[in-house]
Amino acid sequence: MTTSVELCSRQVVLSDREAGAIRGLSGRAADRVLECVLVADHGQEHAARTGGDEWWLRWWPGRRVLQRIPSCGEAAADETGAARADGCGCPAGHEGGHAFASPPEGPGDPAGPSVRAGGV
Repeated sequence: MTTSVELCSRQVVLSDREAGAIRGLSGRAADRVLECVLVADHGQEHAARTGGDEWWLRWWPGRRVLQRIPSCGEAAADETGAARADGCGCPAGHEGGHAFASPPEGPGDPAGPSVRAGGV
């Protein structure tokens, strides 16, 4: 089942060292303020995509890790059970439910991010 959900949106400010590392590894400058993309109520982990497609900053209280990992990609299904084009946009191995960029299509479906239970 897929329903509309709220994302965490906790913010983190990159240090000069983190911003330089991201620029050196991905070839792109990252925004200095990143926002967690995990589903709200996910636990202590937070995650934000940085300057590159597979570069993520993951953080917990007292710890930050810059990692190159793919997106989760868990497939979403519409109300008929058919696979939708978008997959979970969180990093692979994330805490909490799966977040999708678009809601399922169909009458009466709410707009906004959607989630299905079953993260790691």
